[in-house]
Amino acid sequence: MITTMNDFVDYVRMMLGASIINIELTDDQILQTIEDSLDIFNRYTYGEATYRDTMIISISAGVSAYQLDSTVNSVLDISKPNGDDINKLFTPQHELLYSQFQNGSFLGTGGGEGNLGGGYAVGNYVTTLTYMTEIDNIFEKSYVCTFSENTNTLRIWPCPEQSHQSMLTIWRKENSSDLFNHILLKKLVRAKCMILWGLILGKNLITLPGGSTINYQMYLDRGTKEEEEAISDIKMETNPPIMLIG
Repeated sequence: MITTMNDFVDYVRMMLGASIINIELTDDQILQTIEDSLDIFNRYTYGEATYRDTMIISISAGVSAYQLDSTVNSVLDISKPNGDDINKLFTPQHELLYSQFQNGSFLGTGGGEGNLGGGYAVGNYVTTLTYMTEIDNIFEKSYVCTFSENTNTLRIWPCPEQSHQSMLTIWRKENSSDLFNHILLKKLVRAKCMILWGLILGKNLITLPGGSTINYQMYLDRGTKEEEEAISDIKMETNPPIMLIG
């Protein structure tokens, strides 16, 4: 069971042939390869390397760029929290559109034109929520957001004119240590280390006693093949990301 980065380094060395043969890779090189592989794994493995989450951020008037923490993998949507929905029942827009939208009482507790009666209370409640959502779509300020993975920066357009709280729907990265034992991550790390090992061995063509040479090309070819297979399996087996529109 791999629980730490040092355990992962030991695993990679063992899978490459240690201690039967010498592995011409430093611990730092293997550690960097593990980090690079984790970046690839986080990028493509939705549902296992990342999970869907929400977070609240404070939006400031006149500020369009916001720094998010390094665990955020991508941003799906931005919206205002819905805690103030009841206040929309007393807005001028509500008074203007309500009678036309509902064509009567939405409570379903008495008589009147357009009233469906108490037995349809749940349906009327859902209709009312739809009505309030439509008010949001027409009258509320809407924003478009873009997220840079390189800088973990969220940019909002148009630039906010008022300060408020907003809710982000995001993909958040799992803890790296929880991914160390995933079979596809281990395969990817092993393959990338094999490629690096082949490159190091092939820097100089060394003739060994007896006239034999180091077959570095075997490591390059095998590592490249396994890397392609690992990345393909990662893309094929991952759950498709959930995309929000509107």
